Amino acid sequence: MGRLNDKVAVICAGRQDAQHGVAAGIAQRLRDEGARVALLGSPASKAEAEAAIADVLTRHGRIDILVNGADESTDFSPLASKSLAVAPSAQAVLWSLQAAYPALRERGGRVVNIVATMGDSLNRKLADGVAASEAIKSLTRSAAEEWGEHGVLVNALAVAADTAVFRKLREQAPEAVDALVAQSPMQRMGDCEADIGGAVMLLVSEAGRFLTGHVLYADGGQHLTPTPFEAIVPM
Repeated sequence: MGRLNDKVAVICAGRQDAQHGVAAGIAQRLRDEGARVALLGSPASKAEAEAAIADVLTRHGRIDILVNGADESTDFSPLASKSLAVAPSAQAVLWSLQAAYPALRERGGRVVNIVATMGDSLNRKLADGVAASEAIKSLTRSAAEEWGEHGVLVNALAVAADTAVFRKLREQAPEAVDALVAQSPMQRMGDCEADIGGAVMLLVSEAGRFLTGHVLYADGGQHLTPTPFEAIVPM
């Protein structure tokens, strides 16, 4: 018997993340635990989020778990040329939260928002990504505070995972990336299914019944190391 038998999980993620990244690993782990998983794209509008959630409810009749995947797009550009990328990524998370909340409230649901570890240090040329991640953490805390009385638990999960994006970065700067990984306490990146999916299971299973409003780190201790990306970003 899986720990999520009869549960329905919705995972919202970008295409690359859904196919080869953190979201794909989480989806497989939840399926292995007995959940029915609906893997959706990140919504481009509130109406799109509402339509997608309505479709899941039509097909499955319930939603117990919502996972908002990370935006893995990376733009290593200086602050002077940045546009504010907070809007599309954080806004998509907000739309998904709003659309799924009524169904989650019916069953005391769980929400996990995937964020980056890079907000815990200053990172060269990643200001927009850091700002987006911090905005999602704030949404997590606000939702946890407002929805806790209705039994909806909301947490964020900061991850360092072995994804297609990470492997591409490693191909471009192998020595620098290997040195970065070696600095972290566990000296490796997380497996999307076993490590990241395992952390999600803690938050969405009965074991996490009294956890809400947290940012949990599933990063092998990488957040303890200084400025994790500075060594591999071009000056």
